[in-house]
Amino acid sequence: MADAKAGLIGYGTSHWAIGESRDQLREETDFKTSYFRLRAYPFNDELATFIDAHDHVYVIEQNRDAQLLQLMTLHLTPDRVKKLRSILHYNGLPIDARSITDDLLAQEGYEVAKRTTRVVAAGSSGMTGGE
Repeated sequence: MADAKAGLIGYGTSHWAIGESRDQLREETDFKTSYFRLRAYPFNDELATFIDAHDHVYVIEQNRDAQLLQLMTLHLTPDRVKKLRSILHYNGLPIDARSITDDLLAQEGYEVAKRTTRVVAAGSSGMTGGE
């Protein structure tokens, strides 16, 4: 997208959540993004060209250690590396679009509503009896 504010890099099963997140960003905040789906390693010149076209680029991973980001920092020039930002998802559940959207917006300085999680005991429906 020519008028994109940021680039997104992802791979594998994160692809679908990234696509949905891009829709959320555009519809909810008019924040436009470009997307590069990484398909192979070692990296090729297309990755460097994509990074060069953006002020900053989010590397989206479902990995606690940010292995893709680490590989990129080893193989890219320092000027490209300083454009990279990380979005990690490793809570045991598949990555979802809202996690990507909220993390990106928070890093961009937007105020993001805190999601709350309610713990339900195993074997319980979570109902209190009054429902």
